[in-house]
Amino acid sequence: AISFLQPSSAFAADDIAPINGIYADPNHKNGYRVVRTIGKTSASVTLQDEPEGPIITVSGDINTSGKGTTVTLDLSPKGGPKDIVAIVKGSDLYFPDGNSWTKNSGVDGIYSDPNHPDGYRVVRASSGGNVMITLQDEPSGPMVELVGKRSSNGDILIDFSPKGGPKDLAASFKGDKLVFPDGNAWPKL
Repeated sequence: AISFLQPSSAFAADDIAPINGIYADPNHKNGYRVVRTIGKTSASVTLQDEPEGPIITVSGDINTSGKGTTVTLDLSPKGGPKDIVAIVKGSDLYFPDGNSWTKNSGVDGIYSDPNHPDGYRVVRASSGGNVMITLQDEPSGPMVELVGKRSSNGDILIDFSPKGGPKDLAASFKGDKLVFPDGNAWPKL
């Protein structure tokens, strides 16, 4: 399960760009990194190095100055350094060892849901046309894992049955939003 520390309503949209997102790490090609800011000075990073490997959440401190923005991460829960500093350049994170995390584009991202303003949705493409969705409607609510599949027309058919909803609800990805037939739209943060 993916774990985050604060709801999306805890920060304003201009506080989070461009760090929020799903990242690829060339040192772990089959894994992922989910970076989500918490206010202006903190971040939560959830990562998995391999598909069957452990999912680990680490904290980070964001520092913005005239020299740019850095994120200091505590990777010790996964056996890494306690205070590694990543430099934010554009939408990517660069590390002192030469590694860089590249922010994924397309449907991959962190979304808000106007029907659940204190919650979040993490959407990431997976193998075989699958789309993995982790959502939490409110800070103290349960996290729910959903699976979607790409349809032939490009929509994502999401199985909301674990949340008590329909099995194949279509969502279209349009202009950094997931748009549903009832008019609800999840904007990407």
